[in-house]
Amino acid sequence: MSGLKYIDEQTPTFFISSSSLEGRFDPYYYNSALKDFTENQNFPVKKIYEVVKSFTSGFGVGRQDQADADIGLIQIRPTNLDQFGLLKFDRNVYIPKDLIKHEGQLLEKGDVIFNNTNSQEWVGKAAYYDLEERLAFSNHITVLKVDDEQIDPRYLWLILNLYQQKKIFFSICTNWNNQSGVGLDLLKSLKIPVPDPRTQETIIETLQSGYQRRAELNNVCNSLLDGIDSYILNELGITLPEKDTSIEARMFQTTFQELSGRRFDPSFHSYDFSLESTIYPNCPVLDLVDFEPGWKKVPKPETEVSFVPMDAVDDKMAAIVGTETRIVAYAKGYTKFQEGDILWAKITPCMQNGKSTIAINLKNGYGYGSTEFYVLRCRSSVDPDYLLTLLRLKELRNCATLYFGGASGHQRVSPSFFKNLVIPIPPIEKQREIGREANRRRFEAQRLSIEADKVLEDARAEIEQMILN
Repeated sequence: MSGLKYIDEQTPTFFISSSSLEGRFDPYYYNSALKDFTENQNFPVKKIYEVVKSFTSGFGVGRQDQADADIGLIQIRPTNLDQFGLLKFDRNVYIPKDLIKHEGQLLEKGDVIFNNTNSQEWVGKAAYYDLEERLAFSNHITVLKVDDEQIDPRYLWLILNLYQQKKIFFSICTNWNNQSGVGLDLLKSLKIPVPDPRTQETIIETLQSGYQRRAELNNVCNSLLDGIDSYILNELGITLPEKDTSIEARMFQTTFQELSGRRFDPSFHSYDFSLESTIYPNCPVLDLVDFEPGWKKVPKPETEVSFVPMDAVDDKMAAIVGTETRIVAYAKGYTKFQEGDILWAKITPCMQNGKSTIAINLKNGYGYGSTEFYVLRCRSSVDPDYLLTLLRLKELRNCATLYFGGASGHQRVSPSFFKNLVIPIPPIEKQREIGREANRRRFEAQRLSIEADKVLEDARAEIEQMILN
């Protein structure tokens, strides 16, 4: 794609000779970073089909045809590929094993997984399959088996991810109905630099070193976050009962009075969960907060306030990571809150993931946002950071699932969960101490997470320099 001639540096307009057209007329296609790689003078440039022996796309499976985890087979989908080109298994889809008709429908170690359909921002993600277990893959995945005499599959994975991060797939994909795709013909004809085997190995080692260091930092980060629960339980003198899953323990009696006007499912009545402390007074949480209080005083319609969608809450760090500014006039139908309120997600899977935070630094002290938040406003006897730390306990969130109601996939925690919740109330200074320590651990975890991502970014920058010289 040579021959571009820009009018000037400030104007995003350029000329291209007719001989350089490749069957497309969209400007993005010709103005991508691809030319930086395809005009590379350091290494041979080849089309992908020249170094790949086979391209195989998977098959789609509707929700009605999926299987349970204990009897099904994981089907790799775009959601199983993270932004760094690694496989993740936190949101799996399982399919019946009898849908697999031949070995070619299963992944094998050494395959390169390419995400052929996604949003324009994410299309082109890739992963290297390094597992012994053979899993299925969806129609939004194309599996590449390389000619290993010419190219290491890990290098192909690396270069495809580099193209994705440089927005090359963003520029050359085709778009339809809010989806973007990289068709098989386009993928096959895509040009990539192919260094000699020794250089490929050096590039791979540089990336793997970055991944290893990132994993080490993330392990420390996760240990800090995971340790918050045991810290607060120890500080409050709370011992959670060990779960007994034996048949004898799962059979029990209850009274009609316990069932009257309440739920009938056994799991609700058998779950033995309590946050009551042995060393501090205990109190119903609704005696300590105003539940769903709204705005104390409604601002004028033209007043600018913060808008907080569910996506703006970081579930790991318990922080608001992005807000919009809107006016009060548009607040109808949204959940309203103000500075210092606790926001706690009530819908699945956001609640289980820990999407909860304290609303701080709101525009003019007010905000509104997702209807899937519960709002708790602390009274003087309870510290917001302390209460938030309690409400983020993993075991508490597990208990909250028993109060789900609504249709599958859109279940919400009933307000009765908070009506039944009793928590310890140590002296306010002790509460603040616990809240400060939980925040310290989150801030340190956030610092490590940022450092981990930078380590990988630095490794990628080094690799890009090695390829482009």
